[in-house]
Amino acid sequence: MPDLEKMAAGFELPFARITSPATLEADLRKALELPRPCLVDVRLATDEQLTPKAAALPQADGAMLSMPLEDMSPLLSLADLKREMVVPLAEQSLAARRSCTERPGK
Repeated sequence: MPDLEKMAAGFELPFARITSPATLEADLRKALELPRPCLVDVRLATDEQLTPKAAALPQADGAMLSMPLEDMSPLLSLADLKREMVVPLAEQSLAARRSCTERPGK
């Protein structure tokens, strides 16, 4: 990971680093109130479980199919995902779901 403070300086942007959940809301509010773009480095706990995350589904031929960012893990049911989306689903989501249900044992 690059040094974000140096990157901000290189682009002459304001910079903030948030290291505590206790100050997260106030610090983000300050950054959002700035009259111009800024770079904010939010530090997470090293044992933080990151979800959602991009999913990959094994295919019948052994290949892995990466899901589009709209369809992240943990996967919603297709009906729930369609209901939550404000735009049509990407064809990759539909194709991955079809291939997943076509696999033996599924």
